[in-house]
Amino acid sequence: MKQSREGTFETNSSSSHSLAICEVPNFNQTIIPTEADNSITIPAIDFDEVEEREYYDPLTKASYLVAGIKEPYNVEDHGTSRLDEMMDLLLEVIKEHTGARAVKYAEGGDQGNALDPSIFEAAFKDGETLKNYLFNSESAFILHYKG
Repeated sequence: MKQSREGTFETNSSSSHSLAICEVPNFNQTIIPTEADNSITIPAIDFDEVEEREYYDPLTKASYLVAGIKEPYNVEDHGTSRLDEMMDLLLEVIKEHTGARAVKYAEGGDQGNALDPSIFEAAFKDGETLKNYLFNSESAFILHYKG
């Protein structure tokens, strides 16, 4: 993987993935926990099967991060310690912001093989940065297909 400019990577894949994190904190989005048990389930999305577009909603952005953290080759390449830290921070930030008692993630989903944790490492700089990525309507996950 070659870094051509800060935060942008080139691969041999037919798709590219980007995270846009607004620098101005604005937590104007949320996820509503279920009434039954005050929990949130992050859906499993197969990002190899979705269309080219920009995603601004918190659940899709969270699903993308979970898919990247859970991707087997990322565990092999980067070890479980940092990926476990990322998952713990993700679940903690969502619980804190939404007031949910529990945050779970559905098994499955795939972010494709164009993602390396270094691409979204910036989102995990600290809790406030991650919160701003997830819950700021101007922060986005962007998926491009080269066709």
